[in-house]
Amino acid sequence: MKNKKFRAALAAAVLFTIAVVVVVSCQKIVDVQQTENTIVDDESKTIVERIIAFKKRMELYRNNPGLKTEQKYTADSAVTELEDLINFDFGYGILQVDKQEIVYSEITMPLDSSSKIGESDLSTFYYYQLIVEIQNQMLGLSGYDSIKLMFVDLKHKETIGDGDAVISINSVIGNKGVVTIQSSEEGWWFGKKGGDCDDNYIGILDATILLEQELNQGHNDPPPSGYIWRWKDINILGPLEPMNPDYINPDDDDAEDNYQDRLIFYANSEFSDGVLTNDDKCLSTDSEIGWNLEMDFYYGSYFTIGYDFMLKKNGNETFTEIVEYDGVDPFNENNAIVKHTLQITSSYRYAGNMVAIKDILEYE
Repeated sequence: MKNKKFRAALAAAVLFTIAVVVVVSCQKIVDVQQTENTIVDDESKTIVERIIAFKKRMELYRNNPGLKTEQKYTADSAVTELEDLINFDFGYGILQVDKQEIVYSEITMPLDSSSKIGESDLSTFYYYQLIVEIQNQMLGLSGYDSIKLMFVDLKHKETIGDGDAVISINSVIGNKGVVTIQSSEEGWWFGKKGGDCDDNYIGILDATILLEQELNQGHNDPPPSGYIWRWKDINILGPLEPMNPDYINPDDDDAEDNYQDRLIFYANSEFSDGVLTNDDKCLSTDSEIGWNLEMDFYYGSYFTIGYDFMLKKNGNETFTEIVEYDGVDPFNENNAIVKHTLQITSSYRYAGNMVAIKDILEYE
């Protein structure tokens, strides 16, 4: 936070540019969503039909363990089918949450001598390994009273010496709940539920929580009548570090002064005589100048980073997790560095039949 009058003109110009980017980007998303809302297109119907057909075959082999098949999948094609099915059955997608985490783990999928897996073995892998592993990911978290699986991103990472495929599992897990966006006269601490810079909301909110809420709930429009939104083609990027040269703010005239130096929030005590001040660790809303200086700056920046990744992956939805970090200086017990890192989830949203999403923790 920098409450300095001479920054007002620069801040206004920067924020106007960001506002234009955000408005244009939002409009592109709105255009896509309005088209999808008009009709349930043939593509959505084809996606649902393919997933349902695969689901029925998986259930057939689960209920008939001795049944075998000649239909086989490569590791990559198997992962695509399994990811689509698990997100169809169990993925809540864009959901109002008051906290979330992305949990990573790996499991191995057996392949035959031709480096493929038959449907009967794939069914066993799906129900008794993949689902169980995701359940373990969720059960390993604490402090969740309404835990939900939002997205799962599966990748064929590698094939190891014995011919098994290593499958990575990135699960976006949230706690269902609503955070009310609140204003502040001064601004919000960078994270750690530090509250606002006036100390009115200690231990409740912070800049991270409020930025996540605004980024993730801004375009959650209703599906066509009689349908619900489903998600496929899940891709997770990150953690994105503000120290990466790609995230240096090109419009910052005062380099390394702990004020909008990076497109992802970052403050380093080396840039301020060895000590991070409250100004450095607080993302300002600065009502005196009349601009939501840093909060709006980082909202626009994080939105643009997520939107660009979404376009590269041919998605139509993004979900952003912001992780806050503080490092302790061993010489004076003060924060040496405070920062955000981002994890971006890109997905493709389509309309599915009105069938209730299942709680994966209730599956047996």
